[in-house]
Amino acid sequence: MAKCRAVWNLCARSPKACEIYLEITGKSPTSPCPTRWNSYYDCITDILKVQETINEVLRKLGLAVLKEIEVQFLIEYINTSKPISEAIRSLEGDKETFYGCLQPELYRMHKMLDLLKQENPVYCGGLIDIIKESIQNRFEKYNLHDTRAKVSILAAVSYPFFKLKWVPRAEKEYVKELFIA
Repeated sequence: MAKCRAVWNLCARSPKACEIYLEITGKSPTSPCPTRWNSYYDCITDILKVQETINEVLRKLGLAVLKEIEVQFLIEYINTSKPISEAIRSLEGDKETFYGCLQPELYRMHKMLDLLKQENPVYCGGLIDIIKESIQNRFEKYNLHDTRAKVSILAAVSYPFFKLKWVPRAEKEYVKELFIA
């Protein structure tokens, strides 16, 4: 991450560094915005898109090159962060985002993180656990069996795109009862 930050900082401060980056990679460098979490994800993704030429850029800029193990870490980090990034993107819209989208998105994120954990990640297994725990703590009131979740469940089930598609098979009857009651 420090090597990524070094590239971002140098390119943000130096037009010459930007020119070198653009000349070698064919893409303009990007820098994360501290107030937008997805920008960090996007910038790491951009570095991975030019991973064949990034070490040449780093050498020309006088920075330490990325080792293969560091590239593997960045790939695993992006895969781990992808569920959150996609959820943020889908929920931050102005026109097509409704309260009924939240509950299905939380379940999709949880399911994707479970699938990632089953792949036995080398570097980010602990990060997956921390993300899941943080989501659970932050969105505790959206747990299916929490009485405070009834409104969000009804909003999701009432939303024509989702209906009951997002509900785990074992919970369908429970959610149907909530909807009918």
